Order: sequence, then structure tokens, then C-alpha cells
Amino acid sequence: MTGMLRSYRGYEMEALVYPREADKHGSKNMRDGPGYDAAVRIRRADDGDPGSKFTVFKVTAVVGYEGHGDAQRAAFTHGESVIDHLLAGKSPPDI
Repeated sequence: MTGMLRSYRGYEMEALVYPREADKHGSKNMRDGPGYDAAVRIRRADDGDPGSKFTVFKVTAVVGYEGHGDAQRAAFTHGESVIDHLLAGKSPPDI
């Protein structure tokens, strides 16, 4: 799994990209093929505590992303959406 940090509207985001995994029953749907899944870790940037906890939000995708860069961009886009929901006083889309 790889990570890349980015700041957005007072929050830190880390894109997490990893090889596409089998489903919860251990079988992989062959139509999905190889690729990557993505998630994003988010925490307040002005917390001041480098040990403060991140919250992880998985990017929901029917099929894996073909390239690492595509998955990373999707993670940051999803993170921005989650942060926008938080700042608007709404629940994040994943909850």
C-alpha cells in the first residue's frame, strides 16, 4: 500500500492505493480483473499532534482502477467530497 499526503480546507488527506483484493468470501470476480482499490485517510491539519488519529474512508468502486495514478486521484477526489460534507455539517458519504 502506498500513501501520498495532500492538504485540503484545513484537513490532511493521505491516498491509500493497494492491489485489488478478493471479496469477503475469498473469491475474486474475474470480470473485475486486476487493478487497484483505493481509500483515503483524513484528519484535521491544525490538530498540532502528529500522533492524532486519521479516519479512513474507502472509495467505492465496482471495478478496480486500472492504474495506480487513477486510484490515487479517485482517493483524493473522494477525500475532498468527505471533507466538503463535514464542513457543511452533513455526514460523510461513507457513513
